[in-house]
Amino acid sequence: MKNIPDLEKSPTGEWIRIDPNTIAFRWNIPTKPIKTSLLWRGIPIHLRMESRSNQYGGTFVMTWLYNHKLYHVKTTKWKWSGGRHGDYPPEITTSSHRLKIRSISSGILLQDDQVLPYDAPPGYQIFEIVKTPEDVDFGDPWSTGKIKPTRVVPAIKKDEVSLYDYSNNSIYLQSNAYYDNDNLVVDYWKLTDHSESEEYCTVAQNHLSHLFDYFRIQDKNKTELLVAIHNGFKGRNAFSTFVKFLDENHIPYSLRRR
Repeated sequence: MKNIPDLEKSPTGEWIRIDPNTIAFRWNIPTKPIKTSLLWRGIPIHLRMESRSNQYGGTFVMTWLYNHKLYHVKTTKWKWSGGRHGDYPPEITTSSHRLKIRSISSGILLQDDQVLPYDAPPGYQIFEIVKTPEDVDFGDPWSTGKIKPTRVVPAIKKDEVSLYDYSNNSIYLQSNAYYDNDNLVVDYWKLTDHSESEEYCTVAQNHLSHLFDYFRIQDKNKTELLVAIHNGFKGRNAFSTFVKFLDENHIPYSLRRR
């Protein structure tokens, strides 16, 4: 990561754009919660910061809400000791980039890091600052633990559910989950002014039992499996996240690209 910029004279309580690939947030040890949200490459990330102290010192908690999970990152400083404890920040990646997260003096630094070749559309914004939705639940910032994904029943047409759909003047991205001859398929389609590509991840019918068991779906209900996949993997990185999930849980699959 590049050298840490000097933020001592920068404003507190807001995001500071260092360059197109780097932003920082500087706080002044908030006694009241600070909430902020951003999109990194279209991925929503929500943050909450708060500090508690007494005559012996204090604890600062930064809560990350990413991909339906909570991460309570705590830093404590007492008279005679201190250190970081609780959770680690989340690992946030796409198929071609990763988000580097680094603590700095009274703040946090986020840097976009490219790990595979990638051609961004003209005018593409890596970081977009957005308003934190009112219904975002950060849980108890003074405890540990995760929250479970909210169950949303998506619109399902002909055994197919949309996982991601995005378009602008120069790019169209789409990802769907559906059944083909009783095999489960998750695809990813990318169309630009200069090229078109598609990827398919297929879980054969005889291996679907692994998914039914993992998501605790009774009676091998295929529609319920589509709902579970929608709730667990929807978003810009649905395809790569689903493939990673299959790898981590040793579920057989096949990949095809064209």
